[in-house]
Amino acid sequence: MVAGVTGRPIPQWSNRCCYLADPPAPYGTLAELVPVPASDGFPVPASIDPGLAAALGVAGMAGWVALDHRAQLQPGETVLILGAGGAAGQLAVQSARILGAGWVVGAARGKALDQVAVHGADAVVDLAVTPCSARPLRCAALPTGG
Repeated sequence: MVAGVTGRPIPQWSNRCCYLADPPAPYGTLAELVPVPASDGFPVPASIDPGLAAALGVAGMAGWVALDHRAQLQPGETVLILGAGGAAGQLAVQSARILGAGWVVGAARGKALDQVAVHGADAVVDLAVTPCSARPLRCAALPTGG
């Protein structure tokens, strides 16, 4: 996944464009220049720093790419998201929902626990009190809780 900001205006927006794209072969994520379709972009106001604009979508894409591209999550499957209380984890919980996960289990600790259910997890595992072993996580992943 490549995130960036164009250096010049895109005709349909009259200002800079931020993009998140999966570069086509033979380009990789470390290429100096990557062709990106206009449909992969969105307008960025001139008042926003280009580096910040490019970074805004990275946390969300981390969860999305892992669930959609790597795991190839199918509707109805169960998902365990470690670190679900952080920014990337909260977005991963929401991504799992959008992709049709049947049961989303979020694992976190401390103050972040409250945010996990708010962002769509069906079950929450407190890693500060629950040993991180297969048994409690398997139980949390079951709709009945056990």
